[in-house]
This record gives sequence, C-alpha cells and structure tokens, in this order.
Amino acid sequence: MSLQTKERVRHNGIVFEPGKTIEEISEKDAKRLIDLGVAFFVSEKEEITENQEENLGEEYSVNAEEELHLIEYVDLKTVAKEVGLDFAGNISKKNLIDLIIEEEKVKEILDLTEDEE
Repeated sequence: MSLQTKERVRHNGIVFEPGKTIEEISEKDAKRLIDLGVAFFVSEKEEITENQEENLGEEYSVNAEEELHLIEYVDLKTVAKEVGLDFAGNISKKNLIDLIIEEEKVKEILDLTEDEE
C-alpha cells in the first residue's frame, strides 16, 4: 500500500514533503493520514504532475510561514543561527522568516523546534 502526500507529513520519524510517496504503510496509518486530508492512495489518483507539485510547494510555503510565525521570536533567532543563517541582531521577525524561506532552511528550523517541544 502506498500513499502520496498533499502537504508536509511526518510518519515514523521521516518527513515527507508535498507530492512524495510513502511506501509500505500500514492500513491503520494510511487511513489516519487520509482522514486528516494530508495524503491519498496512489492508486486512487494519478501521480502528481510536476506542475501540481510546484503548486503544492507554494501551499507548503504558506503553511511553513504560518508555522514559523508560531515560534517565539527569540527561539526563532536562536535556531536560525544554529542552522547557519547570518543576519543582523535587530532583524524583524517578518524579515527573519522571509530569510529562512529564501535560504530554504524551513525544514531544518521546523525539525529543530519540533525536537525541542
């Protein structure tokens, strides 16, 4: 049984980006992800085309930006430095989030902040 993700999914400790396939998933876990609306059976729909995957990536950026806004400003600055971003100490939260997205560090930031929870 295989699923394809509609948005960012964490399953068995692995993060699957939008449009990726989760292979060999139990029926129970598959049902849960489908009920949440974050994945679908590959056999139910065609593989996501490249154009559709780009659109999912845009959705992911919006969702990622929302997730980044939920992180406390001080924590966000600390984690951003941990992943190697350089920025002025007085950077605004919005500009920091824009930098994180621009430098494609969203996944690293979110993974580190999830580990700390």
